[in-house]
Amino acid sequence: MTKQRFYVTTAIPYVNGRPHLGFALEIVQADALARHWRRRGAPVRFLTGTDDNSLKNVQAAEAEGVPLRDLVDRNAAAYAALRDPLGLSFDDFIRTSSDPRHRAGVERLWRACQASGDLYRKLYQGLYCVGCEQFYAPAELQDGRCPEHGTEPQLVTEENWFFRLSRYRERLAELIESGTLRIEPASRRNEVLGFIAGGLEDFSVSRSVTRSRGWGIGVPGDPDQVIYVWFDALANYLTALGYGTDAPAYHQWWASGDRRVHVIGKGILRFQSIRENYQSTEDRQVRTGNSSTVLRPVATSMKSTAGAISARTAAVCARPSAGTSGGRSSARRRSSRCTVASRMPMLATSSRRSIASPK
Repeated sequence: MTKQRFYVTTAIPYVNGRPHLGFALEIVQADALARHWRRRGAPVRFLTGTDDNSLKNVQAAEAEGVPLRDLVDRNAAAYAALRDPLGLSFDDFIRTSSDPRHRAGVERLWRACQASGDLYRKLYQGLYCVGCEQFYAPAELQDGRCPEHGTEPQLVTEENWFFRLSRYRERLAELIESGTLRIEPASRRNEVLGFIAGGLEDFSVSRSVTRSRGWGIGVPGDPDQVIYVWFDALANYLTALGYGTDAPAYHQWWASGDRRVHVIGKGILRFQSIRENYQSTEDRQVRTGNSSTVLRPVATSMKSTAGAISARTAAVCARPSAGTSGGRSSARRRSSRCTVASRMPMLATSSRRSIASPK
């Protein structure tokens, strides 16, 4: 009998600072899953990498007084170097600012969205948190401040490209309710379904070249705009497989793949489950049978995973200083607080692809 193929991925962190324990937890947990399935004889591809094209990275370089490329290269190398001290077995490591596979794939995805009528330009004003790299509605703030960072968001007015997410509300709900897109544990699944039921608004998928300092992947055919970092970064699960050139690996692990398991922290569950899934739709591939995606916000305590990481982690993953923590933020991009031991049986016997996030 042919073994099912497993495509295991993690969130990719910003590189505005060095790695810390939160990301180490997430990647060790994903590594445990990859090793588990390999030992069962299944073909496995394990992907991780870094999210280089963020305004946070630009600001970190400015604050440090070093060239942006130097800071990004230095910190990305620190993430890649976790392989040996943490004993990681990832098969591929993608960097969104320098890997030629990524730019080609993001540009192809953008054109696919444009061809389907999902993109349009709009003048917009909103409250933007650079730390989260997202706009907030006034009602989402706490005393006028970002609920994640405690900072006052910037009032931004500019004309950007928007994605018609509103047209996919019913489709997304159907995918989750049917189990085609499986989110575990159930509490996180219910959270996302509740969010969708409240209505999905179109969202900005580009930034002005001026505000982004020209850093990132340019919008095809629009020299004044740079593709929004979340749209750019979430494409890495496709681009690392050669989506941009229609490579065989893309068909093997994605278009015709069996199980895709994505291990993430609970802070970015909404982004990953909703915006990543519309990108899966926009790749224009039809998947049937057991082909599905599972989002596993994995729930693990720090104590239960500490033994798997070893004392050497403390030296490798430096504690971030204020304002320079690596990744989207300690909660948003890095902390996947999950107990691998308690989740392993469920992950091992699941017949679907998954994304995991904490309780």
